[in-house]
Amino acid sequence: MLDTQSVHVAAGVPAETTGRDVAKKVPGRKRGLAVDVLGLVIAVVVLAASAHENAAGIALLDRLDTREQALTRQIEQTQTGIDSLTARLSELSQEAEHLRISRKTLLSLAEADPAPAEPDAPPLVGFDHPDYQQILTVFSETGGSLRGLPPFYPVSV
Repeated sequence: MLDTQSVHVAAGVPAETTGRDVAKKVPGRKRGLAVDVLGLVIAVVVLAASAHENAAGIALLDRLDTREQALTRQIEQTQTGIDSLTARLSELSQEAEHLRISRKTLLSLAEADPAPAEPDAPPLVGFDHPDYQQILTVFSETGGSLRGLPPFYPVSV
């Protein structure tokens, strides 16, 4: 709904922004309002009181058109964002489903074929081992030094 109202202005208001509404015989300004079906203000224009009602209506409709175009752009951008998020949600859901299948498969394989036991470590050779005793006997029979030759010592073959 569009409507206009002429109002008086204060004494100090500049004359170029005011006028005289000829039909209502009111000096001042004319304000135009556009409201929605609930009575909420959508757009406002302020003109000189001498402006015709059509000028206020055209100015209000121009503002409504500008607002509608801006809302349409917002709707398109929001819809694009929703579409992008919906696609990403679908990808994530598919990844989660693949992980669930992999986990279920691995658990079923683990239950069906138990892991083989680790082989026992070879026994440690201790002082009571026969090879150890044999090595000690060889060392004691040599009687000489068991040190190795230095790395720079020439060996004849």
